[in-house]
Amino acid sequence: MKTLLNLWLLVIIPFTVFAQPSVNTVNSYLKLKGKIGEKLSVTMDIIKQKEVSGKKQSIQGSYYYDNIGIPIDIGGTMKEDNSFELTEVDTKGGVTGTFKGTIIGKAEMKGVWINPKTKKETPFDLTEVTQNIALFDFEEQSQKYCDYANRNKKSTKKDTLSYYDTLCSEMIIAMIHVKNLKPAACTKINNILLNTLLQMGMGETKYKSINELLHSIDTMEDFPYSDSEYGMSVISNEDNRLCISVSYWANTGGAHPNGYSTYFNFNPQTGDTIMLKDILIAGANDSLAAKAKREFIKANGSLEENDWFFGNEFKLAYNFVIAKGGLLFQYNSYEAGAYAMGAPQFFIPKKELHGIVKPEYL
Repeated sequence: MKTLLNLWLLVIIPFTVFAQPSVNTVNSYLKLKGKIGEKLSVTMDIIKQKEVSGKKQSIQGSYYYDNIGIPIDIGGTMKEDNSFELTEVDTKGGVTGTFKGTIIGKAEMKGVWINPKTKKETPFDLTEVTQNIALFDFEEQSQKYCDYANRNKKSTKKDTLSYYDTLCSEMIIAMIHVKNLKPAACTKINNILLNTLLQMGMGETKYKSINELLHSIDTMEDFPYSDSEYGMSVISNEDNRLCISVSYWANTGGAHPNGYSTYFNFNPQTGDTIMLKDILIAGANDSLAAKAKREFIKANGSLEENDWFFGNEFKLAYNFVIAKGGLLFQYNSYEAGAYAMGAPQFFIPKKELHGIVKPEYL
């Protein structure tokens, strides 16, 4: 997986300055179960989104082998005839397989999985499941502000301006609303997601509404140009666990863009947030840290040679996912390693977590 925080996709819809923010709700979520070949049972979670033209859909998500439970990132496109091609990647971005096939109706995916080394094609057939899982509505809004750029374009000193001084600022917000759980659970989860999104970003401001956040680009002073995206992602959706991330990304004309994500593990029955301390057996913190350090090194290489923690001791990531097969830990940029090192992650399989994690979470 490159990152599991990229399960949401965005559509940029331009419109005139000071118009009402654009709203787009073409995203759709699918959870599917089935087999690759005759024996390999798999579960797949994807989000489909139409482009503005409506002629092509992007698809992103993840899948796991039921007997292992480690999420694998997948992404690609679907054409008007419902044919698609999805590429799967490992933790370092290497291609580990390709799904090619067709979505039949609204509830079945069928085709072949292709081994990238041998080119062998293995049939797969997946069917949508909707019982005992969370379902979602999607909402996207965007805002564009060009006054600053337009003034600069008319300036007599325009030849001395930087490239970014002539660009419109733009913000895109992609939201997920849980809709089918108990009303109290839906309200609790949706409020947590909304409030988290409203206080993300590069400043200290906590906005009171989505509309106020969107129009914050109209009055920016420190960063007159900003291309920013706020989003939510479905990371894991099981009958007794729901993980959703809230993410922020921005380019303000500096050396490189930057962003971060916050993960939430929810109890779908109550809407309560499940913290790492909630799932650990008393006194198991040191054992978890030791297992985590070993798995991090296995996935990402030597701590010292890569200077993952800037000369300091190993530190457990704040973001984690209670996945089907164990615990996935995800770092944001700069939490482990320099920006160029990306956002590393590692997975601890549940067989390594006995005596560390409470049995009901395994």
